[in-house]
Amino acid sequence: MSFQNHQFKNSKLPPLHSFPSPSLKSACLAPFSTKSPAESHQPEVGIKMVVRGRSPLQTEWKKENMIKFLNENPEFLDSYVYSKVNIQRIEEWYQQKTKNTCHKMNRKEKMYVNRCTTWEPDSMKWKFNLYKNKDQQAQKLISELVQIRNKTDLLIELTNCLVAVNGADGANLYIPDCNNEQEVQFSSRKSLVDETLFSVMTVPICDEIGHLISIIDIYRLGENLMFEMEDKHLAYCFRIWASVLLKNIEIGTQMEHQRQLNDFILTVTRSIFSDMSMDTIIIKIMSSAKTLTNADRASLFLVDMQRKELFSRIFDAGSDPEKYMSNDIRFSINKGVAGYVASTGEILNIPDAYQDSRFNRDVDQKTGYITKTILCMPIFIRGKVIGVVQMVNKLNGVFTKDDEEAFEAFAVYCGLALHHAKIYDKIRQSEQKFKVALEVLSYHNQCTEDEYQQVKSMIDSCCLLELSDVNFNPWSIDNTEKVVYVLQMGQEIFGDYRLNMDNFTRFVLTVRKNYRNVPYHNWTHAFSVTQTMFTILKKSGHEFETKESIALFIACLCHDLDHRGKTNQFMKLSESPLAALYTTSTMEHHHFNQTVTILQNEKQNIFSNLTTEEYKEILKIMKECILATDLALFFGNRDKLRKIVDDSAFIWEDKEHRKLLRSITMTGADLCASAKPWDIQKETVKVVFEEFYAQGDEEKAHGSEPMPMMDREKRNILPETQVGFLSFICLPCYQLMSDLLPETTTMVNGVKKNLENWEILAKECKTNEETETR
Repeated sequence: MSFQNHQFKNSKLPPLHSFPSPSLKSACLAPFSTKSPAESHQPEVGIKMVVRGRSPLQTEWKKENMIKFLNENPEFLDSYVYSKVNIQRIEEWYQQKTKNTCHKMNRKEKMYVNRCTTWEPDSMKWKFNLYKNKDQQAQKLISELVQIRNKTDLLIELTNCLVAVNGADGANLYIPDCNNEQEVQFSSRKSLVDETLFSVMTVPICDEIGHLISIIDIYRLGENLMFEMEDKHLAYCFRIWASVLLKNIEIGTQMEHQRQLNDFILTVTRSIFSDMSMDTIIIKIMSSAKTLTNADRASLFLVDMQRKELFSRIFDAGSDPEKYMSNDIRFSINKGVAGYVASTGEILNIPDAYQDSRFNRDVDQKTGYITKTILCMPIFIRGKVIGVVQMVNKLNGVFTKDDEEAFEAFAVYCGLALHHAKIYDKIRQSEQKFKVALEVLSYHNQCTEDEYQQVKSMIDSCCLLELSDVNFNPWSIDNTEKVVYVLQMGQEIFGDYRLNMDNFTRFVLTVRKNYRNVPYHNWTHAFSVTQTMFTILKKSGHEFETKESIALFIACLCHDLDHRGKTNQFMKLSESPLAALYTTSTMEHHHFNQTVTILQNEKQNIFSNLTTEEYKEILKIMKECILATDLALFFGNRDKLRKIVDDSAFIWEDKEHRKLLRSITMTGADLCASAKPWDIQKETVKVVFEEFYAQGDEEKAHGSEPMPMMDREKRNILPETQVGFLSFICLPCYQLMSDLLPETTTMVNGVKKNLENWEILAKECKTNEETETR
């Protein structure tokens, strides 16, 4: 919209063009001057004047006489200045006069001059033109106007400045009353003065896209005081600056509103996520929704897609914001405003509920509550509607577009909170199911009272064997006797270390029960490894502390608990839950956790008499020892310890050195069958490979090609496989052990003898193959 310079001769303030007059608000500004048109006239050249008093030409030329003459004949002075003095000279007089006048004015006079402006003394600079350059004046005032943060205040100040800089006598400011975007109306014009207006300039203020923001009319009362091009240019500059400043206020207001919204959402979100209870979260969301939109009541309905229903467990009673009724209600997803929003995912802002066909009046009729306005918002998660929040009756009018946008941003966090609460509920239910399942399994995996009594009666009657021998044959005694001998070995290891024998008995029986009936990693293997560790500890003297000895002994007993007869690699490839639970040393972590589970039973806790610190320390060592039985970790441990030994740097007091030695000792005990006499070694390898072949068969059944040593069709490579195993794993392990524990040298010799036998068998197999190929 362009602005025009309307010149009116002897007219009142003209009406606005193309706009009706009703229902407008107007900010009218007082004129800067109250002079009547008669007092503000300008004399025309050539007008006949009557000279009063004595002419100075007829008397002696004196200053006093001239002043008296001019006072008596002001028309003469006006006529002379108008016709003889140029504009530049008049402006110089004006500037000097205004400077002097400004200094001499008292406070009352200044208030009179500036009665319609709050700019003091800057507005007077406009009126008295203290600056020679009006552009400089405009720049200074604009920089001050930037600080204003209210739209109406800014428009009033701009109007005052425009009046002052153009030397106008007053102005009217018109601001649209935009209650409805489709109807923009202005109030009827109303001048603050009754004098006839001789010149009016109308300046429209628009935003950046041309929408009208306000209209400023500035006027002059004096006849022939027309607005010039310079005035138009300055008004045009003001118009541009006004648009920029108003945009600045709009952006500032939006940023402040967004900041407040962000603070609100952050505070509420922190409160919501502090509690994962679904009912608590629903109450917090409803309370926050009411605060955010200034609603009287709020409801939150969750979506049950399986039953195509909306349901709610919490209902806002409205009487007390802290009290919510627990009332589980359900209704079809195709019914009511909430059902429509849940089905379509659309936002509904209903200014009059009773005029909307989707509104269900039954609730109002039952409760007596009158619903007027509704704002219904869907809550999404992963693109699906999981809930609907319905705000009812805004306390101050109707729900606005700002309410929609604010709650739409808040609804994102509501969705996350509800989603997390659902997950939390599922996890909590799963935990309860897990506890029940664990309780059932624990009951069936615990030793029975009959088993306990049987072993207890055998302890005194069972004959003592020489158990501190690495050549002991684990198949020489039955499974029950193994339990008795474990108890005997345990008593020697624990010594006076506050061992509860009843608990220890139940513990060993339960451990036995938790070994599966697989070919190799079974209770017999656990006993064999435990008996070998007992032998090492007894023959090595006091190199290991009591706590270390206890941890090593119990770790050997439990090191393969619940073994399934499969390798860690197989568990990963078959996507076993255990592999998902433990990404490294899968089965070893499971063995340790099973041990802890057994110890958690009060009747099976063999460490109940220890202090908390002692218990934690022993468990830590046990975990390190059980994990060390993973051959994938053996090579790293062996290389570190070998370097220390070769450098003659091993220190028994060094905790890291002792840890490495314990790890190597655990591996040596685990591989003890390789150091036993040939008949035991050969029988052990047979059951080991039977377990390997079972895994290979399962891999073939799933379409995978097993490793050669796990393929029963390649039995002929068994001796060659054992030669490699003993040469590169077993022999280096026992040689390293014997360097630090010389008492284990017999195990080195046993491995060498078995290696020789396997090498002979390997050569025979190779010879047979060559014969068959010929």
